[in-house]
Amino acid sequence: MARKVLVLSLVFLMIFSVSLWATKHAPLPNPPLADGSGYVLDYLITAPPPGAFRGTIESPYDHVIGYVYYDYQHNSTIPPMICNDYQATSGENGIHSTYMTTVLPEMTSNRFMYEAYKAPGGAWTTAASYTHGGKRAGYGHFAIFSDSREVAIFHYVNPGPDPAERRATLMVERTAPGFDDKKEFDIPDSCEGVDPEEFWQEGGMWPHGNVDGSNRIHVLIKTGTGSGTGGLGYIRCTPNGDYSLLTCAAPGITPRVLDGGWIDPDSDFIAEVDISEPTAYIVATDPGSNKVALVWQKWTETWPVPDDTSYQRTAGEIWYVESTNGGDDWVAGSSFDDFIDRDPYDSDNNCTKWRQGRDLYRAEMELAACYDVSGNLHVFFSGFKWDEPEDDYDVDDVKLFHWSKATEKICGSDTIRVQPIAGANWESEPGVFNLTLTKISGGVGIIPSLNQDYVYCLWTQFDSGLVSAAGYGVGELYVSVSTTHGATWDAPRNITNTPDNGCVADECDSDHWASLATRVDSFLHIAYVNDRDAGGIPMDEGTWTNSPYLYYKYPVWTITPLPRIDWMPAGFEMPNAIAVPNNGTVEDKEIVISGIGTTTLNVTGITGPAWITNITPSSFSILEGGCPNRVTFDINASAYSEEMLVGNINVVSDDGVGNNNINIPIHVVVSDVYVEPAFAAFYNNSFYLTESNVSNIGHQIDSASMTFDPAIMPDPDFGPVFDGSVIIGSDALAGSTHVARYLFNERYMLAETEMKAVNAGGVKTKIAKARCNPLDPLPPFHWKWWWLTVEYYDKIFYSGTINSMERFIKKWHVKIYKNPKPPWWDVSDVSTTNPAALAGIAVDIDCPSDTGNALNTPGFDESLNLLYQQGFGAGSEPNLFAGVAWHDPDDVDPINALITANDIYIYPNEGYDTDSLWSLMTNYSGFAVVDTSISRIADYNQVITGKQIAADLAVTDTIEMQFLIVASATGLDNLKNYVRAFKCGNANRDAAGAINLSDVIDMANDYFGTGAETFRFLADVNGDCALNLTDVINLAKYYFGKPIVIHCDCQEKWED
Repeated sequence: MARKVLVLSLVFLMIFSVSLWATKHAPLPNPPLADGSGYVLDYLITAPPPGAFRGTIESPYDHVIGYVYYDYQHNSTIPPMICNDYQATSGENGIHSTYMTTVLPEMTSNRFMYEAYKAPGGAWTTAASYTHGGKRAGYGHFAIFSDSREVAIFHYVNPGPDPAERRATLMVERTAPGFDDKKEFDIPDSCEGVDPEEFWQEGGMWPHGNVDGSNRIHVLIKTGTGSGTGGLGYIRCTPNGDYSLLTCAAPGITPRVLDGGWIDPDSDFIAEVDISEPTAYIVATDPGSNKVALVWQKWTETWPVPDDTSYQRTAGEIWYVESTNGGDDWVAGSSFDDFIDRDPYDSDNNCTKWRQGRDLYRAEMELAACYDVSGNLHVFFSGFKWDEPEDDYDVDDVKLFHWSKATEKICGSDTIRVQPIAGANWESEPGVFNLTLTKISGGVGIIPSLNQDYVYCLWTQFDSGLVSAAGYGVGELYVSVSTTHGATWDAPRNITNTPDNGCVADECDSDHWASLATRVDSFLHIAYVNDRDAGGIPMDEGTWTNSPYLYYKYPVWTITPLPRIDWMPAGFEMPNAIAVPNNGTVEDKEIVISGIGTTTLNVTGITGPAWITNITPSSFSILEGGCPNRVTFDINASAYSEEMLVGNINVVSDDGVGNNNINIPIHVVVSDVYVEPAFAAFYNNSFYLTESNVSNIGHQIDSASMTFDPAIMPDPDFGPVFDGSVIIGSDALAGSTHVARYLFNERYMLAETEMKAVNAGGVKTKIAKARCNPLDPLPPFHWKWWWLTVEYYDKIFYSGTINSMERFIKKWHVKIYKNPKPPWWDVSDVSTTNPAALAGIAVDIDCPSDTGNALNTPGFDESLNLLYQQGFGAGSEPNLFAGVAWHDPDDVDPINALITANDIYIYPNEGYDTDSLWSLMTNYSGFAVVDTSISRIADYNQVITGKQIAADLAVTDTIEMQFLIVASATGLDNLKNYVRAFKCGNANRDAAGAINLSDVIDMANDYFGTGAETFRFLADVNGDCALNLTDVINLAKYYFGKPIVIHCDCQEKWED
C-alpha cells in the first residue's frame, strides 16, 4: 500500500487532529418501500416453531426449511441453493431448496446434504438428507431440468479407504419433482496429462453446475483438494431418456457413459479450463436457449513493476467463456485453448481488463451469474480497492459490481466495462471468507407484464459498528434491482433489517449465506442462514449453534426514480497523502464521479480549501446510465513547507440515498524529505522474496512471498513467508498500547529512506537495506514516531549450487536506535524521556500440505532458538519445513519465541490485533506454541520478542537483533542443520557449524579456483564483501587461537 512519509513540521502536528480518521461514508439508508411494506411487517412477527432452537428469530421469513450447525454453506461463491421451477404457466411454481449441516455441533461430526420441496400451492416437505451416512458430503446446490426435476451437485470427502479421495457427485431426480426417485453418479473430476502438483489427480471438490435448455448438466470443479492454486476443470453430462445413465464429455476427453457407482479417480478425466486459486466460479445457463457460460475469477499477471521487468504483479480478474449450443462446440474441440484467448490485456474472455492507475478495484473471492430472458449474460462480483503500481489496497473499501457485454459503454477514450451496484467504505468484522459486501446471488425477472429482464442482486452486508458480543459482524440481507439490464441500479434496500448489535450466542440474528432463486416472478425467493452466533466459520468464529435455515419470499417492487452518486477514490488520506515539494504545486489530481441511480444525477457544486485550486468541472449532470465525470484539481502549496495540509473536497448533489453532501478527505504532505513505501522482489536463482523500506517482507504477494524455484522445491506452492515485519510495542505512552508494524492491513511504519538494493558479487549476496520509523495511526502524537529509527539489512545468498544450504536461508539483521527530540516537535509534549519498548518480528509462515496451505504442524527447538512449521499431508509435504531462528551473535536469549494460531490471532481481525499482539509480546517467556489446549493441525504464524529498549537508553546506544528464516524440502534435520551451520567462518557448510582447518583449506581452494565454491558470506570473515587471502589468513589465525575477531557482516553498515 502506498504510504507517504515525511519529516513533519510543528504546524502539521498542531493541525493533525482526530478528523484525519473521520468516519468513512456510512451504509446507505433504506429508501421507503414503494409497496409491500405490510408484507414485510407480517414476516417480522412470524413465530418460530417451538423447541427447534434456543432464542427467537427476529429476522423475516416464510418457513423454517431446517437447521444447520455447519452454518457457512460455501466458502466464497454461493451457487443456487434455492430454485423456482417451471411447473406453473401462471401463478406459483414449485420451490426446491438444499443445505448442508453436521449431525453434531463439532467439526468431526458427519456432514450431510438436506433438501426440502414446496409444490405449487402446497406446503413444504420436511427436510431430509439425500446423501449417504457413510460418506461425508457437503457444499452442494441444486439445478432444475426443464420438467422441474432436480439435480443436486455436491462433493463427498474421504468416501473410501484412501483419505486423499474426493468425489464430485450428481444426484439426479429421475421421475417427478420432489426428489423421491433419485440416482447418484460419481462424475469425472480429475485432469489428465498435467502437472499433478497443480491438478491433483485424486478427484475434485466444490463442483458448481447448471442445466441448459436441452437438459444437459454442465459442471465446473476444482480438482484435487480445492485449496490453493489448482485446476479448474469442466465436464458436461447428458442424461439418457429415463435419466438412468449419464454420458459425460469434455474438450479433448473421450466420452464416458456412467451408470452410477464409483469410478477410479486416476482415470477420471475432465478438461482444464484454467488455473484458479479461489473457489470463485459459477455456471450460468439460459433455459430459453442452449447458451451456457463458465465464469471464474483468477489472478492474472499484469504490468511489471517499473524498472523491474522480472517482477510481475497480479490482479483479480473476472473471466468467462460462452457457448451458444450447449457446449457442443467445446466438446468437439481439443481443449479450451480453442475457445479462450489467454492474453489478459486483449482477450474478449476477460470481463474486467483492469487498467493500471485507472481502475482502482480488483475482484476478490466470489461472484454470481445468470442469463436474462433476452439471452444476455449478467455477472456480479465483489472487489476491494487495489491501486497498482503503488500497491495501495484497502479491504475495507469494497464495491459490488455488475458486468454484461450489453452494458459496456465507450466514454471518450475509455471503455467502461463494469457498473457499481453498491459500495462500502467502513471497517467491519465480516469473518473468514467474507468481505463487507459478500455472498452474492443474481436473479432475473420472468413476468412479462411485471419485471421481465429486470436484473436482481442479493448480498449479505456487514454494516459499520454492527457486531456480536464476540466481535464478529452481524449480517443483513440487501437487494437491488436494475430495470436497465444492469446499466443503472435502484438504491440497495435492507430486506431483513435486524441490527442485532452486541448479540450473544443463540440470540443473534446474523443473516448470511443467502441464495436467490435465479427466476424471479412476483417474489424474490430466498434461502438463508439465520446465524445464531455471528462469525464466518463455526469452528473458530463464534460458537456452534443450531441455526435456522430460512425461506423468505420478498415481493418485487416498483422502483422510485432516484439519483445516486458514486466516487473513486474514497479519499487521499494519510498515509495515502498527496505529495508536494516545499512551496510547490501538483496538477491534475483526479476524482471520478459516477451516477449509478435510476435518474439523472445533478452535481451542483464542488469546493475545497484555498490550497485546492482549479477544480474542473465544479458542477455538471450525469444522465441515467451516462458516462462518469472525471473531476481534476491542483494542489497549490506555494505558501507551505515541511507540514501537512488537511482538508476536504466537498461535493453537493441531489443524491437521494444520504450522500447528497459528501466530504472527500484530502491530506497533503508538503516536504522535500519523505519517502513512499517501496517493494521489490529479490531473487537468488532459488527463491524470490519481496523486500521493502518499511521493514516488511513477503507483503502477501503470492508470486514473490519467498517463492521457490520448482527445480529445488517439490511443491510449487511452497511460499513459506507470506507476510512479515519488525514489531515495536509499548504501553507506556498516554496509558495506551501501541505496536508498530507493517503487516497485513496494519501499515504502522513510516519509510525514512529509499530502499537500497546492493548486489555484493564478491560474496554472492543480495542485500536490501533501509530505515523506517514506528508509527501509531492515531493522532495527535503518533507515538512520537521520530524517537526510534529501525535500520535493517536483509540478505539472501547465491553462492554454491541451487541445492546448497545458503539457497534456503535469509538473514534479517535489525538495528534500532534512538533519535533526539527534534526542535519542531509539539511544545505541549513536555516529557523528558521516551517510553520503554519491546522489539521483535512477526512472520506468517505457510508450508503447503496435501490438504491445503492452512494445515501445518508447529514445533520448536529451544536449543537452537528455532521455531518451525511442517507441511501436513501424505505426499512429499512431510519433508517440507520452514521456520524462524533467533540468531543473536552474543548468545542472548530472546524474551520469547511463540508459534500462534492464525484463526485466533489473525483471521478475526484480518491481521494482528494490537492488544493481542502486545499480549503475546508481554505475557509469555521462553518458547511455546500458543493455541487451544487441544493439539491440532492448523495455520500458524510466528512471533519473536527479541529485546527491550529501555526508557533511558541513550541516543547513541543501539540494540541489535538477528534472525534467520530457513526452509527445507528435505526434512526437519536439514532445517536444523541450516541453523547450526550458519556461523561466521563455517565456509564449508559443516552441519554442526564447526570451524576447522577444512574451512581454511576450502576457502583457499575457492580463492585460487582449484576447489568448489564455499558459502561466500560465511567465508568473508573480515566483512569486506570479498573472498581474499586476508580472509583465509584471518580464519587460520582464529582457528589456532590467535587474538583476532572474525565478523561476517558485509554491507551491515549504513555507509557501506
